[in-house]
Amino acid sequence: MTRRPSPAARRAAACTGSGLVALCASTAVRAAQRYIVRAAPRLQRLGGRRHRILLACFPKSGSTWLRTILAGLPGMRAAWISEGAGRAEQELSAHRLAGAGFHDFVAQHHVRFHDGTRRQISRFGLKPVVLVRDIFDCLVSLADHLRSNWSELPQALVTPEVLALDDELLDFVVDMAAPWYIDFYVSWLSCPDAVLVRYEDLVRDPPAVVAGLVRRLGLEASATDIDRAIAAAATRPVLFNQGIVGRGAALTEAQRGRIHRQASYYPTADFTAIGIHPGGRAGADTARRAIRHNPIQIARSLTNSCDRSPVKCPSSRTHETSGVLR
Repeated sequence: MTRRPSPAARRAAACTGSGLVALCASTAVRAAQRYIVRAAPRLQRLGGRRHRILLACFPKSGSTWLRTILAGLPGMRAAWISEGAGRAEQELSAHRLAGAGFHDFVAQHHVRFHDGTRRQISRFGLKPVVLVRDIFDCLVSLADHLRSNWSELPQALVTPEVLALDDELLDFVVDMAAPWYIDFYVSWLSCPDAVLVRYEDLVRDPPAVVAGLVRRLGLEASATDIDRAIAAAATRPVLFNQGIVGRGAALTEAQRGRIHRQASYYPTADFTAIGIHPGGRAGADTARRAIRHNPIQIARSLTNSCDRSPVKCPSSRTHETSGVLR
């Protein structure tokens, strides 16, 4: 039997002729990529003040509409700063940020807050805006999204068997997708600089909410600019399903109770911004008694490892006044 060459022998063989050229080229490309990623933030700062907005958002929360409005303000543009799409998580990409950061932009992504997100926010000077919506409305809209054969979701694996479900499809999104929404929301409570926007406020008074964002983010836009951006966004295709507030009424009491139970694992978090109210957890209490459920206490400083970071986590009092734009 012929003995297979060792890894060292294979590397040595590769370092001859064309193999050596390929190895040197690969090494040079990797070194150049590392240099670009490291140098880009400093070079971007040389160009003056930049407005780089990260629109972290719930799926089915009107995020494409808000991104289109913000991208329509003077000097702004839309950008994609993630390698993920379809089933992949939309984590922030340093390579894409290195290219996009030379312009003022708004990037819309379904991304949670964690150590990696925090590093990119700090490194590239991103301004996070967190867009949320009543979670019950979101899940009903997400079920409609699946019924229209948009089956690639990072929140849950959707198979042909799932798409064939009828009434049980709402059970699927409650059991499989709702935990992602809860995780997303709780994670961003630990970001000290995030501006929280509710879809319901945006629908009720778009000019007021956008004007509030302009002030909070330091953008240069007049009331006329805002009105023009809103009007222009109304003429462009966005992924609106129905956009109706209150669609969550289609969920059964048992389904709503399961969502309340998921939220009860984070007893110190205020979920009112996404429609989960402390007084409405009767279904969760029933489920808790049935399975001997005992919510765990999770310290926010441990949830996202902020204690290992130079960025301090806000106090619990800061979380109670979460900065929803009115």
